[in-house]
Parts: sequence; structure tokens; C-alpha cells
Amino acid sequence: MRKVLKSIFIVAIMAGTAIFLGLIWNYVESPSETTPQSVIQYVPTPSHDSPEFRKELAKYVYSKSTRISRATSKKIVDEAFRYEQPLCLLSIMKAESKYLPSATGSSGDIGLGQVVFEQHTAALAKLGIAREARDLYDIEVNIRAMNMVFREKMRIAKGNPMQALILYNGKHRPVYHTEILTTFLELSFLWEDRGHSDARKGHTAK
Repeated sequence: MRKVLKSIFIVAIMAGTAIFLGLIWNYVESPSETTPQSVIQYVPTPSHDSPEFRKELAKYVYSKSTRISRATSKKIVDEAFRYEQPLCLLSIMKAESKYLPSATGSSGDIGLGQVVFEQHTAALAKLGIAREARDLYDIEVNIRAMNMVFREKMRIAKGNPMQALILYNGKHRPVYHTEILTTFLELSFLWEDRGHSDARKGHTAK
């Protein structure tokens, strides 16, 4: 019953996202001191990590792509957890590449996060992330580059992860925004089901 209710909730969220995105986009287009600092009031971070949570996330990643192995799914999740906002990064990957490390776009977009090397050449070299475009086909390198770009969007969005997710693609694309925010909600539910329940069990055991 709980899963049914959650499914209904997700559908409702998707239906209302178009309206909600219009409001959020106003904040993104014209940020001000009144911009909410955290539209998402609670964002799971690496501090909520657990083996079971990672396992569920890897299953999710694997289920959303027909071209990667289970080992690749696990590696993608493990690499995402090296950074501050792993669920945001995993949400971006699904919308950008469907978790395919070899994905390429028409504008020179490469890899999991569809990073455009030409747009970030100097920053990528300065931070020692990538010196050539082909470096971005590597899972570890691409996720590190994604995190660099996402951190910049977080700065522009004044620390608001919802706005940063919308800003990542750099275009006003409601369908893309709906997908990326819906994925974030789905991943957050996985934490509630697995990671959070594991944490409660561990606390009880103590």
C-alpha cells in the first residue's frame, strides 16, 4: 500500500511540476535576496550513505539503462558519492545521458553529464580534471567534471539545489526540468525506504 501511495504521489508531482517550474524559473531568471535558499528542504548527502542505499541506487541506475552492466552501475553510484550532492549528480546523469558513459551530443556534449569540453577547457585543466575532450568518457573524470559544473550552478543559485539542477543544462526546457526533478524525488524515496530505515536500525541496535 505504501508503494502504491508513493507512486500516486510521484504522478501528482509530475502533473504539477510544469506549474511549479514556472515559479522556480522566475527565481532562476531573476535571483534576489528573497530567493528561497532551499526549495528542497531536505537533500540526502553522503552523510546518509549506507551499503543498502548504494545497492538500491545501483539497481535504479541499472534499470534505467539498457547499455551498461551492473558493475558499471555500481561504479557510477560509488563515484557520485565522492561528492557533496550525489543524488543531484545521479539525477543529472539520467536526464543528460541515461547513465551511458559513452554518450555524445550534437554540441560536443560528452559522457554521463554531457559536459562540453570546449566550454570548460581552462577550468578542467586548472583543476587537473581533464586535458583532452576524450578524457571525459572516463566515468571518474566525467563525474568530477560534472561536480565542478554543478558547484558553479549552486553558487549562482545561492546554494539552492532545485535551482542548480534546473540551471545545469543552461536552457529553458520544461520537459528536461520535469525529468530531472522527478528523478531526484525517486532517488530521495529510495533513501527513505533503504538508507533511512538502515540508519534507524543502526540507532536502535546501539
